[in-house]
Order: sequence, then structure tokens, then C-alpha cells
Amino acid sequence: MKRKTMASIFFMTLPILILSCKKEKADTEKPAIKMNSPTEDAEYKAGETIVFNATFTDNIALSEYDIDIHNGAGHGHGRMMGVWAIEISGELSGIMHIIKKEINIPNDADTGTYHMIVNALDKAGNEAEFEEIDFKIIL
Repeated sequence: MKRKTMASIFFMTLPILILSCKKEKADTEKPAIKMNSPTEDAEYKAGETIVFNATFTDNIALSEYDIDIHNGAGHGHGRMMGVWAIEISGELSGIMHIIKKEINIPNDADTGTYHMIVNALDKAGNEAEFEEIDFKIIL
């Protein structure tokens, strides 16, 4: 009798053990970025504030974001003397995260076209298709 009870318990718990040991599928889906502001070809003056607003989403878990702003002259992606450039990074969490951030343009920022590139990673290390806009600093 004791043997039958033990066998019954074993066979009842076996499926639970098997199901709990299944490996989860690897996360291969890239996160997504939807930029709400600034918009393409927006114009700002030195000393003003850019209001950045974007929604980041992922199917499993977000991790981090990066905003890179640099001068678009020649598009060298390197730091040029007298030109404003900034990189802002931060953490993301959950499957949807909205970032609203004020970015101050220095009073001495050179006029011209600037690029803003926004990127994101999820917890698995998948990189989003980056979002890019151009905006202008005018007199």
C-alpha cells in the first residue's frame, strides 16, 4: 500500500517536474522606439530647451537607452571644436517605458543642422533599429 502511494505521488509530480525544467525560448526580438518629439527639422535657438519624448517597447524586458546629439556638418560623427554635442544614457524597465526629458541647448551652441540618434537595448542585449532626426539651431 505504501509502495502504491509513493508510486502515485511520483507519477503525479513527474509532469510538473518535466514542465518546470523546459528551457525558455531565447529573446531575439528587438525593442522598438517611437519618437514623439522633437520632430524632423524642428528649429531651436541657443539657450532654448529641447523637449525629448519617446516611447520604448519590447516583448520581454527593456534595459537601457541612449540619446546622441552632434553637429551634422560633414557628418563626421566626431567632436568638432566649438560645436555642441551631448550623449545621454539611462535605464529602461518593463515592456513599455516613456522617457520625457528636457535637454538644454548651451547659450554658445553653434548654429546649423544637428543630428539626434536614439537607440535602445533590451535585457537580452538586442539592439533596436535606431531612430534619427535632424533639427536646426538658428540665430
